[in-house]
Amino acid sequence: MTDTRVDAGSIKLPAYEFIAGFESGTTADSANWTIDQAAELTQSATNATEGSNSLRAVMDSNLTSWNITRDTAGQFSFSFDVLIEEIGTDPDFDELRIFPNDAADSSLVGVEFHGNGPIIINGSSVDSWTRDTWYTVEFRPDFGAGEITVIINGTSYGPYSISETDLKRVEIDEVQNSSGQNIVAYFDDVAENAVPSG
Repeated sequence: MTDTRVDAGSIKLPAYEFIAGFESGTTADSANWTIDQAAELTQSATNATEGSNSLRAVMDSNLTSWNITRDTAGQFSFSFDVLIEEIGTDPDFDELRIFPNDAADSSLVGVEFHGNGPIIINGSSVDSWTRDTWYTVEFRPDFGAGEITVIINGTSYGPYSISETDLKRVEIDEVQNSSGQNIVAYFDDVAENAVPSG
């Protein structure tokens, strides 16, 4: 599939593989990728972006983490859309966290949406976010230079130094406070992108 869209100022490269749009369920459209299956991951007809459906994740004590995994590790960038509908307000213990990992399960970078509003990358606050708003997040590594850039709604952060040489899966997990409030988030338009050159 070829995509020439411009989303929030970030051009998606023509050479990419569409992983999942969740129009036909909760599984990946690409045979090269697997999405963890759990009762807490459901197809939703609300809060979709490009299509009419998205993936709804209710992250509670039964689902503290899940993964989008490639069958083989490779050198590529990875993008997706995310909307957070419900989350607690504790700044230290209510978080939706997203980590791209290599084949050895080492994280290249960490992006966290905290319950009281900030977006944290590798421990530093870079911006704020709003509930019920779609965010396009892209992890764009430059393995040759040993660095990775995070792009959120067209704004670039980094680059951050990395020692990893490939990417295999993206881990999504949550941290809850003692109240046990669920985190409800929606995901859409997951794609594997060619690593930019030049």
